[in-house]
Amino acid sequence: MAWNEAQKAEIIKAFFETGDSASVIASRYGCSRNAIIGLAHRHRARNGIAPQTRAAVGRSTHRKPQGKPTARPVTKRPALAIGKSAAFAAGRAGTAMLTKEFAAIGVRLLPLPPTARSVPLVELAAGECRFSVTPHHAGRDQHRFCGAPADGSYCAHHARLAHA
Repeated sequence: MAWNEAQKAEIIKAFFETGDSASVIASRYGCSRNAIIGLAHRHRARNGIAPQTRAAVGRSTHRKPQGKPTARPVTKRPALAIGKSAAFAAGRAGTAMLTKEFAAIGVRLLPLPPTARSVPLVELAAGECRFSVTPHHAGRDQHRFCGAPADGSYCAHHARLAHA
């Protein structure tokens, strides 16, 4: 919409003096709310409102420490007690059962490392191997993962297999 200078002055005056919202003023003049807001921002100096300027760039009041950077303290994770828990024994028994079931249909499972537990996904904790030890077509309740201690996603044994 094209306005002349008199109309612009009237709109800006209405915006700053009456305190009406941009929506109300826009409906009064038959234009969009954003048109009124843009006009008001472009002509702020006419109404005694100083345009905003950026602050002069100077030194920050917050200084960085000048000393030598220090390393963060290393926190050691507790070692997992593999081979001594009931979960370990149950995992090994589950693996033996699955091996027999899959052997019956002609599927051979990959050998597990000695520290593997063969656990379902929901029982995996942080720092345990997420390598699938059952075929991809295993049922939802039959799908098992290694569960051995791992630094990343896989234990050392399965990392060699996955990244070979």
